[in-house]
Amino acid sequence: MKKKILSFILLITVFVSPLLSQENSSPASIKKIAVTVFNKLIIRSDMTIMLIEDAPEDSVRIEGTQEFIDKIMILQADKDLVVRTKSFKDVKEQGIVYIPVKGLENIEVNADAKVVSYNTLQSPVLNILINGNCIVDIVLKGKLNIRESEEYDFTYRRVYENKKTPLVQNENLN
Repeated sequence: MKKKILSFILLITVFVSPLLSQENSSPASIKKIAVTVFNKLIIRSDMTIMLIEDAPEDSVRIEGTQEFIDKIMILQADKDLVVRTKSFKDVKEQGIVYIPVKGLENIEVNADAKVVSYNTLQSPVLNILINGNCIVDIVLKGKLNIRESEEYDFTYRRVYENKKTPLVQNENLN
């Protein structure tokens, strides 16, 4: 009888522990905020931003802990969208802000943010102003102009796709 109880406890532990760890690693909450069309994105806090080129989507989606969601502020003035936190503290590890973009022309990063594109951005020209120790990892179909403030330098890597082979060739253009 003791062997059966011990076996049962071990069996439950093996199956329940992965379920509990999955619950802890998944975002606790999601909040959506409707936005109108904008062409300039201004980031003023240390956070992770995911840009999504998605025509039907018109809401910023914030995913993360409830504390993270409560800290995020989305402000829109005319064609400018400002994303920041209430406290200006680093919240990169607490969640992600998903921003739908259509015809984005300017990105201004005034923080140590991480900005990533989920898919290929279709902007004909995209201007990026770097005003912080940020990481910008985007895929763009159009022309990219990068400008940095006096206190920051930037490096970038352009990746070309060779039509003859399925491999991607890298070229550093510094």
